[in-house]
Amino acid sequence: GVQHAIVTAGTLEESRLALELVRRQRAGGCPVRLHSTVGVHPTRCLDFLPEADRAERRLPLPLQLDYQHLDHTQETKMMGRSGPREDYHSHSSKNTWYAIQEQSWQAERAEIEAAMAAAADGGGGGEETLAAIEAEVLARPSVMAAIEAHAQALRRLLSQGREEGLVAAIGECGLDYDRLHFCPRLVQRAGFAAQLGLATEGGPPLFLHNRAARGEFAAMCKERRGAVGAAGGVVHSFDGDAAELEQLLSLGLDIGINGCSLKTEANLAVAARVPLGRLHLETDAPWCGVRRTHAGASHLRPLRHAATGAVCGWAEEKKERWRRGATVKDRGEPCHIQHVLQVVSGARGGGEEGEAEVAAAAFANSVRVFGLAS
Repeated sequence: GVQHAIVTAGTLEESRLALELVRRQRAGGCPVRLHSTVGVHPTRCLDFLPEADRAERRLPLPLQLDYQHLDHTQETKMMGRSGPREDYHSHSSKNTWYAIQEQSWQAERAEIEAAMAAAADGGGGGEETLAAIEAEVLARPSVMAAIEAHAQALRRLLSQGREEGLVAAIGECGLDYDRLHFCPRLVQRAGFAAQLGLATEGGPPLFLHNRAARGEFAAMCKERRGAVGAAGGVVHSFDGDAAELEQLLSLGLDIGINGCSLKTEANLAVAARVPLGRLHLETDAPWCGVRRTHAGASHLRPLRHAATGAVCGWAEEKKERWRRGATVKDRGEPCHIQHVLQVVSGARGGGEEGEAEVAAAAFANSVRVFGLAS
């Protein structure tokens, strides 16, 4: 029963590729109408920095150390042991970069830690000192120019995609403080601010990411409340508490629910509070499926064909043994939107009987907000 799918991009280059994918699929008569986003994921906001810094994964002096969160063991795990490889989040050969930069990195780390210790001895806060240095780096003309140039490139691509009727939203953009080893806070904030600057009345809405950054995310949206309210948007994969839900709703933002929003009984209680007129259902495939270990799993039933109501009966295969007509084991797929619907309806107390109401409301909300014309 899936009619529309939004391909969410994480970088400028991915945005170009996503638009091309949508063009090809539409030209080929794909039964599911594809749409695209244009934007930069918070973990990829290093792309806003000057090109030379990005090419070597070499941050300006203090941004290499994001407060206490720099973790060499985590970087080593990300790189692997089999030599240079392309990493999904960095698009660089991290082994080569790490070997070249290690000596310089250690020296700069010592310099920054010494400055933080001196500030602490003098009654100042070490973290505040580092934050001030980071802010100074981002205020440098070369860095500001690079951020603006990247934002303008996004703006041009967004305009082109809108003219072709391909773009559903700006994003996925926002803040992710759970994975600072990919991108420091202040760089994320700069990238998010630049993308909030793309939001205009009558323009595409915002497709938003908020992970472990509750206060700062809401504050940035509130600072730009006019633009955010005019464009509208959806905070996707929402897993916050009731207070955060009310805060985001008060900013005029809608709420997207997927499997990661439904892991615990507390999650289910909050999901049940989302007003039907502000609710969106999503898979975030290939991630964020409803797992058997999730609290919401008790509401799952077999998938059914929307037109006939017949049980689909699809096999689930490991990806190495995948065959046509089967789903891939442990991978989220568009058809699993039914699972999200089943859990949300169950959490609201409607069960199977309430699914039609929830499905109709969520579908109408997404068509309205994202402009999903046939």
